[in-house]
Amino acid sequence: MPRLQRRKIEATPKASIRHLARNVEWKIPTESGSPIDAEIVSHIHDGEIIFEQLLIWGRRQAAKRVTNNNILRYLKYVASFEGVVSSRSLRDFKNTLNTDNNAQVNSKAQVFSMCRNFVGFLMQANVIPTESLPKNFKLTHKKAKPTIMELVEDAVADFAVEHMDTVQNLIGKYRVKLDEASALAYGLHILERYHSLSLDKIEKWFEDCRTIDAALKEIGDDEIAEFRKVTDFRESDGDWKSAKHPTRSLTFAFRVLYANYGRLIPSSNDWPKGVADFCKRRGWPPRRIQSAFFTSAYNLQYFLVAALSHKELAPNVDSVAFYAYTDSFIPSIEKGMMSVHFGKKRGDPVNKDISRKEGICAVFYAYQNRLKSLLKKVPGGYEWLRKENCELFLHFTKTDGKYSIRTFDKSLTAYMVKRVTKEFASLHAEFVPLVAGNVTGENFRPTISALDILSGGTIGKLKHKLNHKNLSTTESYGLRVTTQSIHVQKLKSFQDYLISSRNADLVDTGTGYQCGRVEDSTISCAGIEMCFGCEAKRVVLKDPKLIAEWKAYADWIKENEQRLRFNNEERWGNYWLLKLTEYEALMAECTKAEVKAADTLARNIKIPFMD
Repeated sequence: MPRLQRRKIEATPKASIRHLARNVEWKIPTESGSPIDAEIVSHIHDGEIIFEQLLIWGRRQAAKRVTNNNILRYLKYVASFEGVVSSRSLRDFKNTLNTDNNAQVNSKAQVFSMCRNFVGFLMQANVIPTESLPKNFKLTHKKAKPTIMELVEDAVADFAVEHMDTVQNLIGKYRVKLDEASALAYGLHILERYHSLSLDKIEKWFEDCRTIDAALKEIGDDEIAEFRKVTDFRESDGDWKSAKHPTRSLTFAFRVLYANYGRLIPSSNDWPKGVADFCKRRGWPPRRIQSAFFTSAYNLQYFLVAALSHKELAPNVDSVAFYAYTDSFIPSIEKGMMSVHFGKKRGDPVNKDISRKEGICAVFYAYQNRLKSLLKKVPGGYEWLRKENCELFLHFTKTDGKYSIRTFDKSLTAYMVKRVTKEFASLHAEFVPLVAGNVTGENFRPTISALDILSGGTIGKLKHKLNHKNLSTTESYGLRVTTQSIHVQKLKSFQDYLISSRNADLVDTGTGYQCGRVEDSTISCAGIEMCFGCEAKRVVLKDPKLIAEWKAYADWIKENEQRLRFNNEERWGNYWLLKLTEYEALMAECTKAEVKAADTLARNIKIPFMD
């Protein structure tokens, strides 16, 4: 039998309650700077789930700081009365935004649109019940960004007086008026100056890079250990002689910095004593050193202006500053050409081939290769290279006491262009009016557009250059005070040409042309769908029926673009795209009222199968 064991009875401790709620850090990361405090979200119903979805939704946003701050305005409103995120609270927020805010209607609409999109996203994710969302504010007409010529009208007039021979040549060449020719002459000149001076600054930066690279070449581990001991670079009080150097020099100073920080040079406040003053007295301020060691806003501001002032690329600011990647400039399959790609958050990106001989190709291609090489040598660099698209505009900066490699803040790009303009003005008097005119990067694209129109271009061609989907968008760029009269003049000339080309004896083809084969028996008919490329075609006088045909054919091509591209890529580029361009160019010469009147007729036109 088992032996009975006696032992003291131990009391079971009371059960303890442990809180199992997750420890959420209510911080929203942004593209640069400190994260956004979103603790207010914890005070609304299902706050943790809403916060998780906000982080997911924010990943695809370009301007994360601006976008998230606008969403938090709505969430703070919800939290203020302990409500829930719903269609009803969104409608109440809209009313509050409308009555308690003095901002312009378009500004209110922009804020509300972001909030509405986020609530719709929550409904799609089944976080909140699906309901109909309130409509946005009705937008007012948005004023187009001014051209450089519009910002400095006095400078345009002064330039015309000093360069009257150039202005008179343009009047004769393009058949424009004096004020139009003056704007054209000044615009072409100032864009070229921006472009060439920026390229010169970039070349000087490359010289700085070569100087730094030469100073750091073949530096051994033993030397690095010696240079790292230097804490004071001053002439008499310093300990720099411990590095076995009899005299100070720029090369010596660069090596001390490299030994301590590698390629990522922090603020001069963190440098060994005396290094910043020694270099500055020899023409090397800290920002010049930092940009030559790695890269910074100091050198990238010239790359931005060089791209914005290129008349053929004509990119917008965000495409260059935030959607230029380490493969934006690559050799084209076309001999002697370089393929250029700048992305875009909305709309089509810039995809163009330009000559390799252009200076912008050489500097961007060289910078791409340099950045990729340096990212392999610096802490955290491989994380950028492993991205699907590694941004080209990176810099090493300090935020909240911590240094890191970052993209630029959205607000910085405007200051970069202003800073370049101010620097050029200190060297060249012609830029002084541009400083007073407050020129920013957003003024370059409208300027290039206006110059295209003044130089004889059409709205249709400009539309494709700017990658716009709608001609109405292009009109806001191309139809300016300086181009309005020339547009009217072109429209009248076009109408006169159509009238003179009308021949009552020729047959209408139904595609916007008359058939002129009776005048040239050597031309054989290849089918009605080939009138576009036929030498016997004759343009006819426009009327609602013909405008409807142009619109119907243009709409059909756009609706079937994907299929036409897939079936025959070469035919799309050599036939359909050219045909679409001509139809849209013809419609661009018509008034909006005429196109609208033809819209009903266009819907009833059946396009035959023409693949």
